[in-house]
Amino acid sequence: MQAVADRLCEIRAALELSQNEIANRCGVSQSNYSKYENGVVEPSYSFLTKLVGSLGVHADWLLVGQGEMFEEQDGHAPCASSNNSPTHLLVDKAGQHLQPTGHLVEMPVAGIVAAGAPQEQTGEHGGLPPVRISLHNPDNYLVLMVKGKSMAPRLLDEDVILVRRETDWMQCHRRICAVAVDDDGYSLKELVLDASSRLVVLRSINDDYRPIIVNPEDTPVRLIGVLSWIFHSCE
Repeated sequence: MQAVADRLCEIRAALELSQNEIANRCGVSQSNYSKYENGVVEPSYSFLTKLVGSLGVHADWLLVGQGEMFEEQDGHAPCASSNNSPTHLLVDKAGQHLQPTGHLVEMPVAGIVAAGAPQEQTGEHGGLPPVRISLHNPDNYLVLMVKGKSMAPRLLDEDVILVRRETDWMQCHRRICAVAVDDDGYSLKELVLDASSRLVVLRSINDDYRPIIVNPEDTPVRLIGVLSWIFHSCE
């Protein structure tokens, strides 16, 4: 996210605003905004939404450096007081640009993915707004809310994530994935394939949590998809 941090500096310089002024517009403290700009903390989902909407920043440029810095209004870049409707995330698993279709798609938070013991995927999560993104194939993606702390500090409790559907296990080796174990629900772990023993090892980032070892011959395990983007819930 250092590239995003650098672009935050460019936005502030272009608009001739102080850190405190941007922080106030986006509903965060100046100290937290400073951490975003210095690359210490990844910007939260709500902060990115407010930044794009309140300052008229082009989401493609902010996240992947493509296109113009600002959304145009009547042929001109918006001033700092503009209030455009937000557009959202266009980044794939390796930071690659997700090619836009020309229109935004609203994707609801489809359910829960456990960072800990598997939890049942319970349908749309009414407490969170849908994520608005532009994708060629939105049906290939799933939006889920993380519950638990086993993947901290990379993923936090109640983060919202974008998961790209995937069925090729080898493509997901040593990557963070959503899996369903014994139909008990979805779990979010680093997926490690042990070729010699033919076991599936689901590892946590948080050392307080032990890995889950699954023998597919004894326990059904289904690959849901691979982590593509994180919308941090914290400010």
